[in-house]
Amino acid sequence: RIERRMVVGLLVVACAGFAVMGARVWKLHVVSVPARGGEYIEGLVGAPSYINPLFASANEVDLDLTRLVYSGLMRTTPEGTVVPDLAETVEVSQDGKTVTVMLREGLRFHDGQTLSTDDILFTFEAIQNPAYKSPYGGSFKGVTIAAPDERTVTFTLSEPYAPFLTALTVGILPAHLWRDVPPQSANLAEFNLKPIGSGPYKFKAFSRDRVGTIRSYTFERFVENDGSGPFIGRVAFRFFPDYESAVEAYRNRQIDGLGFAPTTLRDRLRGRHDANEFPLALPQYTALFFNQKRVEALKDSQVREALTVSLDRDRIIADALLGAGELVDGPVFPGFAGVTSTPPHAAFDPDKAAQLLEKAGWALPENGGPRVKTTKDSKGRVTATTTLALTIVTAQRDETSMAAKAVADTWRALGVDVKVEEIPAARMQRDILRPHAYDVLLYGQILSRDPDPLPFWHSMHAVEGGLNLALYANRNADALLEEARKEQDAEKRGMLYTQFANLVVSERAAVFLYRPVYPYFVTTAVKGVRADEIAVPADRFAGIADWYIKTRKGWR
Repeated sequence: RIERRMVVGLLVVACAGFAVMGARVWKLHVVSVPARGGEYIEGLVGAPSYINPLFASANEVDLDLTRLVYSGLMRTTPEGTVVPDLAETVEVSQDGKTVTVMLREGLRFHDGQTLSTDDILFTFEAIQNPAYKSPYGGSFKGVTIAAPDERTVTFTLSEPYAPFLTALTVGILPAHLWRDVPPQSANLAEFNLKPIGSGPYKFKAFSRDRVGTIRSYTFERFVENDGSGPFIGRVAFRFFPDYESAVEAYRNRQIDGLGFAPTTLRDRLRGRHDANEFPLALPQYTALFFNQKRVEALKDSQVREALTVSLDRDRIIADALLGAGELVDGPVFPGFAGVTSTPPHAAFDPDKAAQLLEKAGWALPENGGPRVKTTKDSKGRVTATTTLALTIVTAQRDETSMAAKAVADTWRALGVDVKVEEIPAARMQRDILRPHAYDVLLYGQILSRDPDPLPFWHSMHAVEGGLNLALYANRNADALLEEARKEQDAEKRGMLYTQFANLVVSERAAVFLYRPVYPYFVTTAVKGVRADEIAVPADRFAGIADWYIKTRKGWR
């Protein structure tokens, strides 16, 4: 009996030891890992028109949805680098004129049809076809595309273009569905609203209200041949007419995320206890562009410098953006295209600003009022008096309106007669930007992931309809921009862009104000969200395949 008790005691001790050891092993090696399933609902302001990679860039809502449905030869990672997607390998020739892409094996579209080089050729030839009127046409102008075999596609450029791989992120269309659609009526095709692509999510359904306005879209995860795919089972979008209603839907838990909200509404979003905020920094800057061809006074570099150093840009960011922005000192940023440094900082110096204007001949009248410049004849008699007057034109948006008013107040204190004109977004392109109808323009310019500032600063674009908003013309800057877009070596290219930026800033062609930061609000129930540097708001979905809601136990 005593022996039996000893055996039982030893067994109890052993079992307890195994239990403790098991618990310790469980704690150390068994963890929660992402699992399939769950639904994520995001709110968007606006409505979709064309969920089609050929047209989507003109509408942010279209671009958001297109990013989920379609995949390109290349893709952007959450870290902002461009890597192969449908491509298995990508090779660039030594002279930079030929890009050879080898497709992955076993590719297919959401309808089960094989994705081949035929679809690649169709998509890029459609982009090049003027009848489709694709915004991407310029990126493939002069590019010859061929498919020497079933898995290989070659792009032959007329001259080297360093950012070309970024252009290959455009989604691929299924040729078997689109080939019979006439290019002239492509924007009317049903596939624009019921898209079929090869991206991480496939179209499930959409709903309309009684007047035909689209109110929601639902997408389901697409399982590839190898069984992989995103974790979240379903992604839905709800569309709102304005930010007020979208913010309320988020606060009331009708949606799980909101892609963007004006600065004045962001505190209300933060009021939700499970709100998670991700700051998204875009390769975009807002600047004051001087139109020297329109205003005689702005031709004087001393006047432009005075207007520049008079501004407390940190205060503008604090007041107009409620701190949601970063100071910028030039037209390119460190971290993009090999750029590692910024032009000299334009320090806030109101005393220097006043001295520069006095030196340029703009004096404050003794009886008050804005600064004037007088012209005298040979006998010293005043023959003409000119007032230093400027009109700042900007888009009718909260942030830019507040920034324009802050700039105007500063310049008025300096003695400039300033007016602010706010233009509805629908009129900006036709009435203001295309004819360059402004003295000073407060406006944002968006660069690409691999930025090419040539369209914004080369003299050949300083024409009506051109994107050179400062109407800047400098032969040295032109040469630097032309050389940089051909340079394949990132370090050398960055040095060329740095020289170009220093030149633009030294000539005070514009006042570079800030780079806005867009908070992305997503409930804490959604894990794995990463978005460090984005080129467009849709890049917040670059890593959506790794997002998850459900978890399961797994070994570390």
